[in-house]
Amino acid sequence: MLGRLESDLGNVDSSKFGSWAKKKGATVITVPRLSFQDEVDVVYHDQDHLGHRQGPWLRLEIPRLVEENSLLDIAPKICKNHVLYTDSDVIFANKISKADIHSITSEMVSSGAVVSYGREASKKPQIANTGVMFMDLKKFGALVPKIFNHLVEKGPFPALDQGLINNYLTQNQESRHLLPIHYNWKVYWKLEPSSFEEVKILHFHGPKRGLGLEAIAHLDPGILAEQSPGHVDPYSGLVKQGICCDRGRMATWAVESMVLLTPNLTDIC
Repeated sequence: MLGRLESDLGNVDSSKFGSWAKKKGATVITVPRLSFQDEVDVVYHDQDHLGHRQGPWLRLEIPRLVEENSLLDIAPKICKNHVLYTDSDVIFANKISKADIHSITSEMVSSGAVVSYGREASKKPQIANTGVMFMDLKKFGALVPKIFNHLVEKGPFPALDQGLINNYLTQNQESRHLLPIHYNWKVYWKLEPSSFEEVKILHFHGPKRGLGLEAIAHLDPGILAEQSPGHVDPYSGLVKQGICCDRGRMATWAVESMVLLTPNLTDIC
């Protein structure tokens, strides 16, 4: 499934990007407006970037979108209990098998976990970054209205919906499962002792294409300042980490992969 927030589009047929994605096999759902947009707008009224009040919040709409669009019925043998959400800034580096998914969801069931997500910027085992997240549809769906109420009563939160989710689940002692590290791998981490074949999902948390990724790949932190002076302070440490610790290897693979995967702009714009 590909969720797409478009304030000026009524259906996927009017979007070249949506049409292109459909041709590639994606099920595309256009979401003109969040179901809780008014609440987000009020709590984050000082957030100038409209996209920060829309796109990042889509993961909270998944239970609703799955039900309203009968997504569990679009193909045979779809898991009826769990879904995998990812941010848009990821690459699936290696195949995720049915056995891989079964392993994670079985651990979630055994622990009673509502969701499974993982590390932020450090490799240390910490449940923090929701950029890649398995969720128990029924359990998480039941919590979403309560999370919305928590937003209105206690917001705003740092890191937008991620901060909201972390705060709510922590305060209410909801069970979370630590996602295996290879499902939310960062481009600036030292690969060893892992191997590239173990990395399942590469998440461009922090440095991205045009915002520091090339600086890591070319082992030149100065490229970040040239590309985006405004991102030097928050990203420079991660860029230097990718250069010194991983010698730019994962970043180089990512840049080369995106060159191969990126469609022609005329196909999507």
